[in-house]
Amino acid sequence: MKKSIILFISFAFISCSPTTDEADITFSDFDSPQEVELIPYEDKTYVSWTIQAKGYVNDSIKIKRDGYYDIVLTGTIDTLINGDYYGKKVVKYTIDPYRAKNGSIELSFSL
Repeated sequence: MKKSIILFISFAFISCSPTTDEADITFSDFDSPQEVELIPYEDKTYVSWTIQAKGYVNDSIKIKRDGYYDIVLTGTIDTLINGDYYGKKVVKYTIDPYRAKNGSIELSFSL
């Protein structure tokens, strides 16, 4: 009986570990940038990254990633953006309010 309880508890901890290769946020604070970090799993193979965006902003916001072009979103937004990703490096995005002052946008990031 003790072995099955220990096995169950071990399984619960493993299955409840937080997902690090995806993140969902709602961006509505236009006073400061917000960062998102995606950490790939060691035992998983990746071929692309995606950003799904839906919402409205009154002017332009930027999604930045060092070494890559800035993604500029404006007005009513309902889009899916993707690109190639091969490797095991941590991916850091910065959501910059740029010229926008209000609105709300739901962003889903994944590898």
